[in-house]
Amino acid sequence: TVQYYEQMYVASRLTNLKTNGKTAAFYGTDYTATLVPNAGYDLPQSVKVNVSGRAMDSAGYTYNKTTGLVTIKGKYIKGNLEIVAVGVPKTCTVTFDKQGGSGGTNSTTATYTSAMPQVTAPTLKGYTFQGYYASPNGQGKQYYTATGASANDCDFYTATTLYAHWTANSYTVKYDQNKPAATSGTVKGTTSNSSHTYNESKALTPNGYSLAGYAFIGWATTANGSVVYKDKDSVQNLSSVDGATVTLYAVWKANTYYVEYDSNKPATASGTMTGTTSRSAHAYDTSGALSESGFVLKGWTFVGWAQTADATSAQYAGGENVKNLASEEGEVVKLYAVWQANTYNVTYAANKPATASGTTVGSTAQTTHTYEQASAAAINGYSLVGWTFIGWSQNPNATAIDFADGADVLNLADTQGATVTLYAVWKA
Repeated sequence: TVQYYEQMYVASRLTNLKTNGKTAAFYGTDYTATLVPNAGYDLPQSVKVNVSGRAMDSAGYTYNKTTGLVTIKGKYIKGNLEIVAVGVPKTCTVTFDKQGGSGGTNSTTATYTSAMPQVTAPTLKGYTFQGYYASPNGQGKQYYTATGASANDCDFYTATTLYAHWTANSYTVKYDQNKPAATSGTVKGTTSNSSHTYNESKALTPNGYSLAGYAFIGWATTANGSVVYKDKDSVQNLSSVDGATVTLYAVWKANTYYVEYDSNKPATASGTMTGTTSRSAHAYDTSGALSESGFVLKGWTFVGWAQTADATSAQYAGGENVKNLASEEGEVVKLYAVWQANTYNVTYAANKPATASGTTVGSTAQTTHTYEQASAAAINGYSLVGWTFIGWSQNPNATAIDFADGADVLNLADTQGATVTLYAVWKA
C-alpha cells in the first residue's frame, strides 16, 4: 500500500461566497473549510468537490448547508482539491407605498441582483403613475417604470418600501363662441385655449368674443346650459384625464333697451296735452310691443309713433311689435307721437220758420272741416217765398245768426267724423 503524505493544493471556485479554509491538505487527514456567503447571498443547497480535476465521489465529502462546513475525508485526498459552489441571491419583501393611489400590487418578492418582478400599477384620479422610486416624490433610484416593469435590478436584500411617483395630469380648456340661434349677427373676436394642471387653480382666458345686441355673462359646460363660471374665474379640476380637452360655451344675454314716448304736441294745436305713456322695455332680437298712446289732445287723433319729432306720418302703430330699435344695454330710444287734426262734417238745415206758410226749396250740401283750421261754411242754397235768409245759427230757434253766409267756421266739433248741424235763420 502506498501512502501519500505530500501536501495537496486546495483551490476554490466560488461565486458569491468566500471560504476560511487553508490552502493545503494532506492525504489521510480530513480537510475542513467553511463557506461564508457574501452580502446579499445565502449558502448554496449543495457544493461540488473536484480532485485532480475530476469530480470526487459524494462519499468523499460532506456539506452542511446550514453552517457552510465542507469536510473532505482524508483518504480521498489523492490530488489537488477544488471546491465549487455558488451562493444563492437573497429574496426580500418589497412593499409599495402608493402615495395616495389605490389598486395595483400591494407587495412583491424581489431577488437580489435580478430584475424587479412585474407588478400592476396603481391609479390616482388626476395623476399619471410614473413608477416606483427609492424615496417619495421621485427621489432616489427608480425601480419600476410607469407600466410596472423593472427599471433597475434589485440591489437590496432586506425588506424595503418603494414609493409611487405621480405627475399631475394636464388638460386644455377650449372656448366656444356659442352664437345664439335667435340672432342674425356675427360673433366677433377670439378666445385662446388655456392649459391647466390637475389640482392647481388657474384663471380662465378672458373672454374675447363680442356680439352686437348681447352681453357676455359667463361660461357654461353645455351649449344650452346656464352660467357655471364667470369671466376670468379661477378653476380647478375640470378634467382628471391627461391630455383631455374641455369645452366651455359662451353664455349670452340679450341687451335690454327702453323706448320712451314723447307727446310731441303739434305747434298748431291750441289745446292742452293730457295723459301719460309709460316707457316700454325691449330685449334685443326679440319682438316686443310698443306702448299704446296714453296722450290725449282735444281735436286731434293719435296715429302712431315716429323716430323724429317733425315726421308727418307714423312709422309704428301704437302697440305694434318692434325689434332691435337699439343694441346697447340700457340704451333709450325716443319715439314721438304723430297727430292728425280731426275732421268733422257740417250739415245745413232749411229750418222753415213755424209761421211761414210757404215751402223751402233748394238744397245746401254739407261741408267738411279740419280742427284748428278756419274754413268757409257753405253758401246757402235754400229759398223761402216771403222770407230772406240772413245766416246760420247753431240753435234752431235762434233769431240772430252765428255765421254769415259763407263765413269761416272753426272748431265746431273736436271728434273725428262728428257731424254738426247749422240752421238757417230767416227774416220775414
